[in-house]
This record gives sequence, C-alpha cells and structure tokens, in this order.
Amino acid sequence: MNIGQRPTMPKTFNWLTQERGVDPGMALLMVRDPDLLNGYIRDASKASQPIEVNGQLVNPQTGQVIGDYRTPDKPTAPIS
Repeated sequence: MNIGQRPTMPKTFNWLTQERGVDPGMALLMVRDPDLLNGYIRDASKASQPIEVNGQLVNPQTGQVIGDYRTPDKPTAPIS
C-alpha cells in the first residue's frame, strides 16, 4: 500500500465510477482529495431531495409526484 493510500480507495473508486457514473479521472481525484469527495456527496444528497414543480412535490430521480399542493384548501400529501 502506498503512503497516504486508504484501504477504502478501491471501493470508493468503484462506487463512484460504476454506481454513480463518474468519469474515472474525476473519481481518482475525488478518492485522493477528501474535500472534493465530501463536496460531491453533499451535492448529490441535495439533488436527491424532493423538488417543487408547479405546486407539486416531485421525486427528482423517479419523477413521481409525492404531494400535490396546487389547491391550498385541499392538499394531498403524501400521494401513495
């Protein structure tokens, strides 16, 4: 093992490239720079939070409507 190399580096690299679709060069930079990796994870977690689209709460990954707030007197949340 090289000095400064963490044992989790291969797992993190594989997760970034295979599961998250990150470019291998960028993934290598991220596993070597904890601040860069933490920023990526922080930004990715923000993207997974629901977003509002025209008064409806939507899951950004699936596009599924989670709640409908277009009619203030009859909100429907959560939608099953």
